[in-house]
Amino acid sequence: MSNNTINNNKTSCVEQYISTNISKQDISSNNNINNNNNNNNINNLNIDLRKISYKEFINIYYNIYSYFDLIKIIKNHNIPNKNSIIRIINYTIYSYIDDIKFLDNSIISFLYETLIKNMWNEYYYDNIKKYLYFDGNKISLSKKSNIYEKNENVAKEYIFKNIINIDIFSKYMDMTINIIKNKYIDGNYYNYIEFIRSDLLKYLIKMIKLQIFTKIIK
Repeated sequence: MSNNTINNNKTSCVEQYISTNISKQDISSNNNINNNNNNNNINNLNIDLRKISYKEFINIYYNIYSYFDLIKIIKNHNIPNKNSIIRIINYTIYSYIDDIKFLDNSIISFLYETLIKNMWNEYYYDNIKKYLYFDGNKISLSKKSNIYEKNENVAKEYIFKNIINIDIFSKYMDMTINIIKNKYIDGNYYNYIEFIRSDLLKYLIKMIKLQIFTKIIK
């Protein structure tokens, strides 16, 4: 790969942001992923890190050229830094946003397992538990909560089985994909993952309050 080929007219560059956020984890991941391909090893490329774009970053450092490459890289290689994983997902969405025609089940499953269940489980638990009420062994939605440490595991199981399971997440993403795509229109970097994290919570809280209200008026 020559420097002349490292060019993408569509992807705008925020050079300082990219170059200052390339970490030891990125270099280590590149060496691990490309250990059998010296042509793509970052140590063998003459690259001005001040001028590298988001798309170039994931192409060069992680061999990611599609959403399916993203899934493969995250699943098959140890990338321990959560911020790096989120950044890679963000950059992939940003770089290949036009490739999203519909959300494949494998993409939904990947996002759900990687983000919802592994990275953000405590975030959703902390924000949803205040709507859970224990009555013996039964959990219901309520305006008042009686969740204590002793029933935390049961509460978490209830939340991820009934309130934010993969089917609900898939429904949310189907409704939201066009909003996410429109975030790209101005050509500037956008934190898609943070948007999903916070907007999904708003959606879930709205559905919870609707169910509580429906139960009250019955």
